Amino acid sequence: MRLKEILEQCATLSVYEERSATDEYYEIVFYRKDIEQWERNIAAVMGGVAKPAGTKPTREQLQATQELGGLWIDQTLFMKETENEQIVAMFWPWQDRAHVTLKLKMFKK
Repeated sequence: MRLKEILEQCATLSVYEERSATDEYYEIVFYRKDIEQWERNIAAVMGGVAKPAGTKPTREQLQATQELGGLWIDQTLFMKETENEQIVAMFWPWQDRAHVTLKLKMFKK
């Protein structure tokens, strides 16, 4: 699975800023008002939420997200594993309550 394919599921949603776009890492900022739709679209491709916002991350989730800055209670995490890779999608809400950063990373096994 390619990261670009995952984000194609969100092509109709507004993006505030695209910060990074490579084969292995995407970072974009979108409007918080659209977070439910972003989460539904990502879940449809990745198979559901691994850690919803408001819950404490597990040790495994903390390790999987360490390279991306770790995982906090108010952040949402999606994870998908294949034979050769692990894909992580993290939603980081901003303090301004208007924006959310999406970090999408592919790790080779």
